[in-house]
Amino acid sequence: MSRPLKDSIANHLEEHTLNEPQLQALKQLQVSKTPEQPRKTRRMSYFLYASAFATMLVLSVLIGYQDTDLTQDIAKEVVSNHLKMKPLDISSDNLDDVRSFLTLLDFLPAKSVIYNTNNTMLGGRYCSIQGISAAQLRFENSRGELETLYQVPYNTTVFSGLPQLEEGGPSITVYERGLEVTLWVEKGLLMVSSKPPR
Repeated sequence: MSRPLKDSIANHLEEHTLNEPQLQALKQLQVSKTPEQPRKTRRMSYFLYASAFATMLVLSVLIGYQDTDLTQDIAKEVVSNHLKMKPLDISSDNLDDVRSFLTLLDFLPAKSVIYNTNNTMLGGRYCSIQGISAAQLRFENSRGELETLYQVPYNTTVFSGLPQLEEGGPSITVYERGLEVTLWVEKGLLMVSSKPPR
């Protein structure tokens, strides 16, 4: 009984075993394919590196475009408010009076270390920047020209990429419809001044 089983296994192995010419052909096939594999792998690596570089380049251009676009959008909005010069909600030369009056804001307007403190404050009013409630503080400079300083809470989602004074970031100045607009982040507030150029 065990003899026929051994014979069956031996026969089965013989049927499925490669003969010498088949074994040599298989080895030759393996040797001829081996050098091609690294070339394909290298090509794939170059392709992946190039794709990653292109993606990073596109993202950096888009991020730069978005920052510039955001700056221009804010400048347009601020200049539009500046040129309309809607009536003040409170007339006062005292920042504390303005703070006490503008109670609907979820922040306190702050004195800036960048904005010219020699200007005379005329008062303040409610406004908005990019749909967020803001304060417009109005001033008169030494030449009798009106200037406005806008303050709004710095929202990282809405205003990301704008320079933060406390982190050493410089202010950004752009020109819109003949006015000089300067943007910076200070004391947790986005501040934007609008004034006639000198």
